[in-house]
Amino acid sequence: MLSASLVRAADVVKLKMTSTDGKLGPLRLEAAAGKALEIMVVSAGKTLMEFESKPLIFEQNIAAGKTKVIQVKALAAGEYTLVDELNEEKASAQGVLVVK
Repeated sequence: MLSASLVRAADVVKLKMTSTDGKLGPLRLEAAAGKALEIMVVSAGKTLMEFESKPLIFEQNIAAGKTKVIQVKALAAGEYTLVDELNEEKASAQGVLVVK
């Protein structure tokens, strides 16, 4: 029998996004509705990035060469914007999380 913490860990969807000097990759992340998420964000560029999602109500500063994991509760189906706010005028800094 699995403990509750192991079951919960198995229900977490792990995603990864990398920012390199104003370019996010991949620009589109996909996840199943009703599952908690962990989004690993890697700042691979030479400058600070400000990773933000207004619909998901988070904003994280990530220093160059650092990685942060952002935990997101289970979501309903929809599209949620993800941006490198310090470069948001660039299309390459605007991503989306698609939940199905």
